[in-house]
Amino acid sequence: MYKEIKKDLIGIFFVYIVIVLLVNINSIGVDDSDNGGFDRSGLKVHTDHKTCLQYLSSTSGGLIKRVAADGKQILEHDCR
Repeated sequence: MYKEIKKDLIGIFFVYIVIVLLVNINSIGVDDSDNGGFDRSGLKVHTDHKTCLQYLSSTSGGLIKRVAADGKQILEHDCR
């Protein structure tokens, strides 16, 4: 029984590895904002917990306001 379970687990692991390789080779889930492979754009969202306003930072430094399509700064409603 143990040998059969071990054989099944090895088979599942092999299928998993093949799927991961195919996804990485074909760049599934990667768009033009990615810096290469699965490295995302590097932007991080920060919330000022006193005002509940959100800001973006990048790996190059600095903060900018995070705004919605209407141009208003995004406010996190449940930050307090």
